[in-house]
Amino acid sequence: MHRNAPKGGQNHTMLVIFKDKHVRGTKDIIKQAKEASIFVWTVDLENEAS
Repeated sequence: MHRNAPKGGQNHTMLVIFKDKHVRGTKDIIKQAKEASIFVWTVDLENEAS
């Protein structure tokens, strides 16, 4: 799992991404969330299943 908290300010909005090989557009939505100072928590389903 990877966490990436926004710099500065407090934002209580959070985006949880469940990432696997079938997801499209994940990088773009993460980028948009970071630009909006939204906390992003990524769960890599492929690595967690091992």
